[in-house]
Amino acid sequence: MGVRSRSPAGDLYTQTVNTTAGGIPAANIPRAAMVAEGACKGPGTVLFTRDGTAPTATIGFPAYTDDIIKLNSHAEIDGYSGYAGTTSTIDWEFFTDLSG
Repeated sequence: MGVRSRSPAGDLYTQTVNTTAGGIPAANIPRAAMVAEGACKGPGTVLFTRDGTAPTATIGFPAYTDDIIKLNSHAEIDGYSGYAGTTSTIDWEFFTDLSG
């Protein structure tokens, strides 16, 4: 059975999410990042997608204040986009994901 571990891959990035859907800028994604976790700080609900589809007020998965959004691959990090009717923030942390 393999061992799975995660190590931080870079600095924390705080994303401001509003009515203009947007992802995490490539310049803020550490090169070694394979997975990411985002802590929703609110105050509003964030709607998000992982597949490159732009979220709207009616499209996307909801994440509420204190929820954690998990992006489980580099493809999901690249495909992530967030939308919020009320300006909100998400604190992102990036990790390597080593399986052996």
